[in-house]
Amino acid sequence: GGKKGGGGGGAATDIKRVEKLQAVVLADTCARKLRPATFDGPKALMPLANSPLLEYTIEFLSSGGVEDVFIFACHGVEAIEAYVRAAAPRFAPAQLRVISSRAPCYSAGDALREVYEANVIQGDFVLVPGDVVTNLSLPALLAAHRAAREADKDTLMTVCTCRVPFGHRVVGSDDHALWAIDEATNRLLHYEPLPAGLVGPAAAADAGKALAADGPPRVGVPAEVLQEVVAT
Repeated sequence: GGKKGGGGGGAATDIKRVEKLQAVVLADTCARKLRPATFDGPKALMPLANSPLLEYTIEFLSSGGVEDVFIFACHGVEAIEAYVRAAAPRFAPAQLRVISSRAPCYSAGDALREVYEANVIQGDFVLVPGDVVTNLSLPALLAAHRAAREADKDTLMTVCTCRVPFGHRVVGSDDHALWAIDEATNRLLHYEPLPAGLVGPAAAADAGKALAADGPPRVGVPAEVLQEVVAT
């Protein structure tokens, strides 16, 4: 006769959950810099060298191994959906899906709340705006994030930035911010937008000295950084 008790005496089988690499693209960053050009459509669909900016963003993600790309759209949803339907076959096997906002969004926080409520994210994910044009290696960035997580289980996010000089034309008058970074670990200790009148290396250095007085001994304050890619 057969043995009773299914699984009794058999070797235990370890099943490891394999998560897909996912990304969230904010097609509308709620910025106003390109108005009135963006009144008729989202910034992500504005052309660069005859291709929408969103095309470069998705190419960056798909070539970096992202399998699921969720494009959050608030402004110009129908245009975003039409673009994704036409572009999806070009980026296979990566899957492109549009999440349309259910209410007006005024910040990235509003957008991320709706993404969370959509219950589509399985674990760590890459977060980018819809206008990323870069030659960064996404696998290298993800490897750095995983190494940081392995070293410190409290690591929540890895932010990729690019240093740009004060007064550069890619930085708007309202984009100045103070970043305090531990030079030994590259850990972000403090982030604070600066008022329009408080800009320049001297102002950043003065603010950095105030932070260093109460914080760790090794604190560096980059003159200015421009956010590009976030892995969280």
